[in-house]
Amino acid sequence: GRIDPLEQVEVKSKASGEIIELPIEEGDIVKRGDLIARLDPRTAQNDYDQAQADFSVAEVTVRQRQRELDRLKTLFDNKLASESELDNAKLAYEEANSRLVRAKAALSTVEERRRDTEIRAPIDGIVIDRPVEIGQIISSGTTTVTGGTLLCTVANMKQVFVVASVDETDIGKITMGLPAYITPDAYPDKKLIGTVERIAPKSKVEQNVTVFEVTSLVDNADDLLKSGMNSTVEVVTDQAEN
Repeated sequence: GRIDPLEQVEVKSKASGEIIELPIEEGDIVKRGDLIARLDPRTAQNDYDQAQADFSVAEVTVRQRQRELDRLKTLFDNKLASESELDNAKLAYEEANSRLVRAKAALSTVEERRRDTEIRAPIDGIVIDRPVEIGQIISSGTTTVTGGTLLCTVANMKQVFVVASVDETDIGKITMGLPAYITPDAYPDKKLIGTVERIAPKSKVEQNVTVFEVTSLVDNADDLLKSGMNSTVEVVTDQAEN
């Protein structure tokens, strides 16, 4: 059998840029929300400052157009302004409102882009792979056809799957929920108790033998089992006492 994490996430960045901080190493324990990497924020910060300025101008413009519209309404009620002047004031106010909505949307977008320069752990787990280094230029995982640069892989190893191949002559004896005894090759004196969780509905051929993959779930609270380890799996199909 091969040991696989119960939950495993490949962490990529929504933003592109240069890695300026990378506080994790392979084997580190991380909690959800912990900093994985920080990218150079200068471009994102500049875009944010410009969008903030545009939004402030749009807000002031709306207030100014509102005052002009109120003034024209008063003049129109007193027959001191024409209807076309009032219509023009209404149009200017609506145009200012439209620019304010666009400025607000642009500000929200660049603010999210600025936050994306900090990449954080999506789950609790252990870092099992970290193929990047500080100073490396990475590509976005959402805007590139290649799928972006892999920053690290985080796995929850508190429970693990053990995937074993069972010959078709034996598969009929195995049902879900049966106890499975796992003996890791790295710890031949240890026998961990698991449960059969899944039986593959489709066979595959290994060395001209038809087999089915049987997946067992095993607790790994002591962190003995590592991703990719090999182990022997015994499934008890029947037993009699005394």
